[in-house]
Amino acid sequence: MEYILIECKSTTSRVIWDAAKDLWLKSKSQWPNIKFSTILGCNLAILRNTKGKKKLGSTTLFKIIILESAHLIWKLRCQRAIKFGGDKEKYHSETEILNKWIHAIN
Repeated sequence: MEYILIECKSTTSRVIWDAAKDLWLKSKSQWPNIKFSTILGCNLAILRNTKGKKKLGSTTLFKIIILESAHLIWKLRCQRAIKFGGDKEKYHSETEILNKWIHAIN
């Protein structure tokens, strides 16, 4: 699972994590190095400002971005492997992947 979500250099992973990073950077916060443990533990994350006060909006956004992105990568991987049977002609285009990610985040 770690390979599929993080290490795989597929178009799906690249497009989704790039979109996630771009959205997160709009919040003017630093993008973390995404690891498997980041995904598994993201619901435990509590982001704070420089004074130590909890940033509830940023924390919620972080959780949504990470979890929805990981879920979509897994879901599209299953479609490629099971539904499409590895037929590369049926794989999702970058535009389709990005549109599915936007839909998931909204």
